[in-house]
Amino acid sequence: QTFAVPAVAEYSRYQLLRAFFHSACFPFWVIALTERGLPVSQFVWMSSVLAGGQIVSLWFWGRVVDRRGYRPALLPCLAGLSVLSAAWFILPIGGSGILLWASVVYLLWGVLEAGVQMGQSRAMVDAVPADLQAEGFAVIMFASALGGGAGGLLGGFLFSAASSYSMGGIDGDVLYLAIVQFGF
Repeated sequence: QTFAVPAVAEYSRYQLLRAFFHSACFPFWVIALTERGLPVSQFVWMSSVLAGGQIVSLWFWGRVVDRRGYRPALLPCLAGLSVLSAAWFILPIGGSGILLWASVVYLLWGVLEAGVQMGQSRAMVDAVPADLQAEGFAVIMFASALGGGAGGLLGGFLFSAASSYSMGGIDGDVLYLAIVQFGF
């Protein structure tokens, strides 16, 4: 009955794919960055940098969503996360360059992720009819869990395989992260 509502079915597919790409990409950043010289202690800081990007932009994204709906926040932010994949091609090795690179990427990721989360929340509420909220939200979260699990499993296998290759002077793990992140 819940999947018979087109908006719920579409939003569930969106959540499945978003969770798939996120899980196939984001957890492997720690490996790529620490292997290129970012100390683990500095990597831990990146969670705070990401959260800082979210905090400084939540007010803006909230106003956008409240005034114009979810699309003006969700679409440019998802496109921005995709475009941010190009940053992997300029990933420095060691020194303060990698700390600066990670700080900028995590800050931008946080700003864009805040817009995605604001947009997603509004889109989900709009998609689920009032009489099916319990079932609708449960189905959407189940789809997200399936996508996240599949993305993590397949991503781990592919990231591991890609790590042993290089193409055109670009390490396979970096190429993998750029391609998968582009999937956003």
